[in-house]
Amino acid sequence: MAESYGSSPALNAEATALPSRTPMTMTAKLNGIDSQAWLADVLVRLPNTPVSRLPDLLP
Repeated sequence: MAESYGSSPALNAEATALPSRTPMTMTAKLNGIDSQAWLADVLVRLPNTPVSRLPDLLP
């Protein structure tokens, strides 16, 4: 059974998002990329990136 993260919607969203972010940040680290800087850059660029260019944001 899944562990309960409380009733806060923000906390539940964070708990749900963590597993999807972790492999990307690990990939960044394995490629010698500062994962925190990479994620910050992606979050800035994401709103203006067309769907067809999303692979360009991967580490």
